[in-house]
Amino acid sequence: MSSKRTPPEFLSWPERRLVWVERERLVVVWMHGAATRAWVVRVLAAVSRIGDGWLWYGIVACLPWAGGSVGASASIRMICVGFVNIVIYKIVKRWIARPRPFQTCAGIRECARSLDEFSFPSGHTLHSVA
Repeated sequence: MSSKRTPPEFLSWPERRLVWVERERLVVVWMHGAATRAWVVRVLAAVSRIGDGWLWYGIVACLPWAGGSVGASASIRMICVGFVNIVIYKIVKRWIARPRPFQTCAGIRECARSLDEFSFPSGHTLHSVA
C-alpha cells in the first residue's frame, strides 16, 4: 500500500479498497469492545431475536383482524414484499459470501449463534428497510 501521505484519489482501486477494509476492521474491533459486558450481549441478542421474524409474522397475521380491509391489504403487501426480499437475500448472500467478522478478524469472538454462514447482506436490515 502507498504511504500515508498519498491522497486517496491517487491510490489505485485495490489500494483504496484495502484502506477501507482496514478502517472497517478498526471500527468493528472498537465496537466489539462493548461485547465484554454480558448485559450488552444479552440485550443485543434479544433485539436480534425479535428481528428474526416470529414477532413480525404474528403481527402480519393479526393485521386483517385489527385493521379490517386496510389491515388485510397491508398484510398481503407485507407478505409479498417479504417473499421478494427472501429471494433477493438468498441470491445476494450466496453471491457475495462475505464471512462474518469473527471468522476473519483477530480479536473478535462470536458472542451469539449466527443464523447463517455469511454476514452480508443482513436479513434484519433488508426486511427493516422494506
